[in-house]
Amino acid sequence: MQTLRIKRSKNKKKKIVSVGEIVCFTFALLYCILQNSALFFAPYLKTSYLLICMIIFAMLKIFFQRYDIKILVFLSVSAAFAGLISYHAQDPMPLVIVVLIFLLHDVRWKTTARTAFFTLTASIMMLYIGSHFGWIPNYKEIRDGAVRHAFGMTQATVMSDLIFLAAAAYVYLKKKLGAFSVIGLGLAAAIVFHYMNARNDTLGIVLLTAAPFLIKIPHIGPMKTFGKLFMPISYPLFAFAALAITKMYAYNKSMIGNIHLDQLLTGRLQLGYTAFQRYPITWFGQHVIETGGGRAGPIASIHNYFYIDSSYLHILFKFGIVFTVLFLLWICLRIYRLIAAKNYLPAIIVTLVGLETMWEANLFSPLNFTLFMLAANFRNEKADQQIPRIER
Repeated sequence: MQTLRIKRSKNKKKKIVSVGEIVCFTFALLYCILQNSALFFAPYLKTSYLLICMIIFAMLKIFFQRYDIKILVFLSVSAAFAGLISYHAQDPMPLVIVVLIFLLHDVRWKTTARTAFFTLTASIMMLYIGSHFGWIPNYKEIRDGAVRHAFGMTQATVMSDLIFLAAAAYVYLKKKLGAFSVIGLGLAAAIVFHYMNARNDTLGIVLLTAAPFLIKIPHIGPMKTFGKLFMPISYPLFAFAALAITKMYAYNKSMIGNIHLDQLLTGRLQLGYTAFQRYPITWFGQHVIETGGGRAGPIASIHNYFYIDSSYLHILFKFGIVFTVLFLLWICLRIYRLIAAKNYLPAIIVTLVGLETMWEANLFSPLNFTLFMLAANFRNEKADQQIPRIER
């Protein structure tokens, strides 16, 4: 009888922890969305407030769930290192991510993706409705004479990023896309291209749609081998490419033949080059002052702010060489484990998120749910047998 009571008590604690993890992740997603929204109170939502909430959630989880001393020591060391980087950068985001990884490391991939999809989708719909009826400002940006709609966010690219990440979560959840799914994703890509003129996110959604079909094509041995070799090292390659292309701006304004890359990337290379002029690259990060948001008026130019619109350069300048190298190495090792476990679809999705964030700034953010999928215990997934596999 006593054994049964103990078992029930443990199960009850597990349920409380499981619900708490989902609530915590949902709260972090909503908080980051509201931070970047056009709502009047958004400027008052500091990342430090989010960190305090995450620490409270983490303490409750430790209280309800026993942990081995080795895990707690590793967590303490990771938090101390993240705290050092946060101190130098005057940005608590590294600590927020470390605490969130701890909170979500034993959550199933499907749960993480489902939470991200429903939270992002519901937020996108509410922001659109609010901006349509005038409850939330609909900031507009001008690019090449075209008007880009932010639909309740501070910039159009921020809204398109949310749609891209929602699409990534959807593709992972569905795994096998039917006609309606393909049409829906195509419609999302068309909306992003037409109303936000966001070429990067449009391409990303198209590639996400193609991913489940590509891994099922038979007789693609060379491409399969290339993918297995490329994906584990893709993030360092993306980082190097972003760095090299940005540095090229100083020599020829990033012209390749008749292609003007900086114009194609809406001034991102010029902003990256400006970052190199203003700040050195340090070992442990620094305080980088950025201004952006499009709050100047109902229609704002994309060139009236300074923001490092490449995740890799953003991490490098703000958090330093040591943190950037360790972060990229961790991602490489986790993608390698995905490939080794034949979890090809999530590996492709993570790679496409890395490609998309070459010129977007949401790689190192709670909005990027793939970070927390990578941090999950692989043994809890048992290679997720619903994921399509490619036989050797």
